[in-house]
Amino acid sequence: MSINPLVLIIEDNDNIRNFVSIVLTTHNFKVDKAKTGKEGLSLFTSHSPDIILLDLGLPDIDGLDVLKRIREKSSTPIIVNTARSNEQDMIMALDLGADYIKKPFTTKELLSRIQTAITMQL
Repeated sequence: MSINPLVLIIEDNDNIRNFVSIVLTTHNFKVDKAKTGKEGLSLFTSHSPDIILLDLGLPDIDGLDVLKRIREKSSTPIIVNTARSNEQDMIMALDLGADYIKKPFTTKELLSRIQTAITMQL
């Protein structure tokens, strides 16, 4: 893992994606951004991020399906961030080894979860 970890943000909401990107770059993370599940899977394969922030409500592929596809290939830390309040989705994400954070979330909570996931991976 590099000194400046690479975070892949897979989020269809432009405002959230750009805000999270700014927060992370301000805290010395490198960032890749994807607006769709397909684009996110492509960036995951080509760039090997250190951690992934994954929205469940993507326009092309459900985020849980993206999570399953990534888990078939990798144990990269994933934090699911979503507005969904369905307990079943949360449990499925947790069962697939992802952390889970509900929108809206604070930047402190997000940064803490990212740092914890990266530390646990070392």
